[in-house]
Amino acid sequence: MRYLIRIGDNTYEVDVQEQIGRVSVTLDGHPVQADLQPAGDEHTYSLLLAGRSLQVFATGAVPKLQIFVDGHQLDAEVLTGAAAQAARSARTEPGTGVTGPLVIRAPMPGVVKEVHVKPHQHVEKGHSLLILEAMKMANEVRAPQSGVVHLIPVVPGQRIAKGDVLIELA
Repeated sequence: MRYLIRIGDNTYEVDVQEQIGRVSVTLDGHPVQADLQPAGDEHTYSLLLAGRSLQVFATGAVPKLQIFVDGHQLDAEVLTGAAAQAARSARTEPGTGVTGPLVIRAPMPGVVKEVHVKPHQHVEKGHSLLILEAMKMANEVRAPQSGVVHLIPVVPGQRIAKGDVLIELA
């Protein structure tokens, strides 16, 4: 099932495929290691995201949701119909004036050794974001521009492939 979800000024395409005994998730076309399980009442979940365990609490009803991830509130909207079509067009047509997060991808395969930032942290251009080890060499990944850390889908010790999402800056 494919969803278009708006969180703040950013829109994400999330594809969830249920297979026998497991679920595969892609975020904007890139695979994400994720597992979501009920944890208590109907609004509380345990989310395992790229090896990191998070508590998720969701309220509201589709299309408008309030999602709390480890205490951080996200206001989300599941886009459908004309709104979804307009958002998809804006995301794919250059020059529309719509901007999304800056996605920082792995320049090479390797292992994430250290993560130097946290979600919602403001960083300046050149700030060290993480250390990626490849071929026994430590490679520092720096912020290409100033911004706020929006998403960190990797954790120390995680193996990554070239092109995997390391960090998103908003």
